[in-house]
Amino acid sequence: MTVTLKDNTIVLSCGGGEFIRVRATLSEALGSNCKVERGKVIVPITCAYVVLDKFPDIDCEELKRYRDAEEVHRRAVNEANEEFKDLRTDRIPANWSDILDIAQQYAVNAIIHPNLRGACLFDEQGTGKTVMALSAFDILHSSKIVEQAIIVSPKSMLGGWDKDIRKFTGDKYSIGIVEGNTEQKRRVVEHKNIITIVNYEGIASVLVPLKASARQLRTMLIVDESYYAKNPATLRAELLSELRPHCLTCLVLCGTPAPRSPYDIISQVDLADNHFAFGTFTKSTSEDNDRERVAEILRTRALAIRRLKQDVIADVPEKNFQIIRVPLVGRQRYMYEKARDEFIVELRSLDNRTFKKHLATYFQKRTTLLEICAVPRMVDPLFADESAKLQKLVELVNSLAIEHRKVLIWTCYRDSVSEIAEALSQYQPLIIDGSITSGNQRAESVERFQSDPNALVMIANPAAAGAGITLHASYDAIYYSYTNQAAHYLQSLDRIHRRGQKAKTVNYYMMICEGTIEEHEVRRLRQREMSQHDLLGDIVEWPESLDKALAELSNDGGLL
Repeated sequence: MTVTLKDNTIVLSCGGGEFIRVRATLSEALGSNCKVERGKVIVPITCAYVVLDKFPDIDCEELKRYRDAEEVHRRAVNEANEEFKDLRTDRIPANWSDILDIAQQYAVNAIIHPNLRGACLFDEQGTGKTVMALSAFDILHSSKIVEQAIIVSPKSMLGGWDKDIRKFTGDKYSIGIVEGNTEQKRRVVEHKNIITIVNYEGIASVLVPLKASARQLRTMLIVDESYYAKNPATLRAELLSELRPHCLTCLVLCGTPAPRSPYDIISQVDLADNHFAFGTFTKSTSEDNDRERVAEILRTRALAIRRLKQDVIADVPEKNFQIIRVPLVGRQRYMYEKARDEFIVELRSLDNRTFKKHLATYFQKRTTLLEICAVPRMVDPLFADESAKLQKLVELVNSLAIEHRKVLIWTCYRDSVSEIAEALSQYQPLIIDGSITSGNQRAESVERFQSDPNALVMIANPAAAGAGITLHASYDAIYYSYTNQAAHYLQSLDRIHRRGQKAKTVNYYMMICEGTIEEHEVRRLRQREMSQHDLLGDIVEWPESLDKALAELSNDGGLL
């Protein structure tokens, strides 16, 4: 048998009976990770320890070096996990112990274990992941373990990272933000700043110089809001996976790492440890069984720190949910019932095979029903009545404004942003949605909402404002329409429920059109939230107010 390493794979070339034996042994151990070509068995390099365990007579020094490096990381993972459980802080220097609270020090102390290949910081939103990441880099840099950092974040958060770096480290580091045209972006990377900040979409045009820079200097890769790369088939995930092997270590940050399924978390952990923990994992036919396997791997083979706000922040405010039931009337009700009935007739005419072929049409028609609930003019431009939900929203905002309470309104449709803004024009509402492309403009809106006592209303889209900003000047959030992206929804919940919130209770008003598909949508988002808590082992008391309210909703939801 001949063993070669090529393109992050192990190629075992053999023939005859030996080929059958090798294929059978590795297929049983590695499942779909084991590929077969003519006379060759091919497995990922991350399976080196399995190959050497099954075939100890293999004489390949490069493979053994990789296996030994993985063993060093494995021991570091075990040590870091034990240190975290033992509440160790001995690696935290005095300058950072004055900045980090004690719970943050426990996490950072584990993350900066010198032999650790990477770590995941999955603490809930609002616990201070940014300052923990910056302190981890600064300590590793001061110890000469790493020489530079590449920070990848959503575009809307680039300015926030720049601001926080200067806030906590002053002028200690040169900072380059990758933006502008392609040539400008390349110049930023080639300038060799100590810290380079780039957004997910910007990686493609500077991947080559980023990789070259990471090869030249020991690099810490920090991936913020890593759920953006949860799907390994997407371009942003592929680009990160190309950059990762050239970096010495990686820290991924996310408060909502598994918003849809247990598989969401795998590519994020793969980024952190370069495929160590999940290198031999393959999906089975049972997601429930895989959920248990994924949870076990997180506990035993990765440093994946996960804490809720209630675990690390004193006096966490209570969450209070109120369902505001809105009956559809008049033209809006007719539009909904007509679209729903036509949809049901069409669905009943399909079998499973034809349904799968028409999935795109199904989701489009489902979206139409949601649009009618929130913004009927999106479906019928001639709709002249005021929607029932908009009337109820204005009443609610007015009642809060009388008490001079700031209110945050969430809606996922751009058309509804403008419609709500017009209906509430007397308050001169601030807006954060997809139309705002400037990070400075976004920051200015946030600052004004936070500091100006007369800025009472903000209208925001969860995709644009659901992550990376603090809006705790308000303790009232209204959900006017619902995103199908569970991560955006879960992120949005914590814009007002976070460190620094002064109110003892934060209020969430869920506006739901009675007897419509919105009832199913809110239940679905709730199930996703509970599923993530279960996977990550969160011990959390469900807000009784929400569960009771959801239980009171009609069972048919307008469309099964």
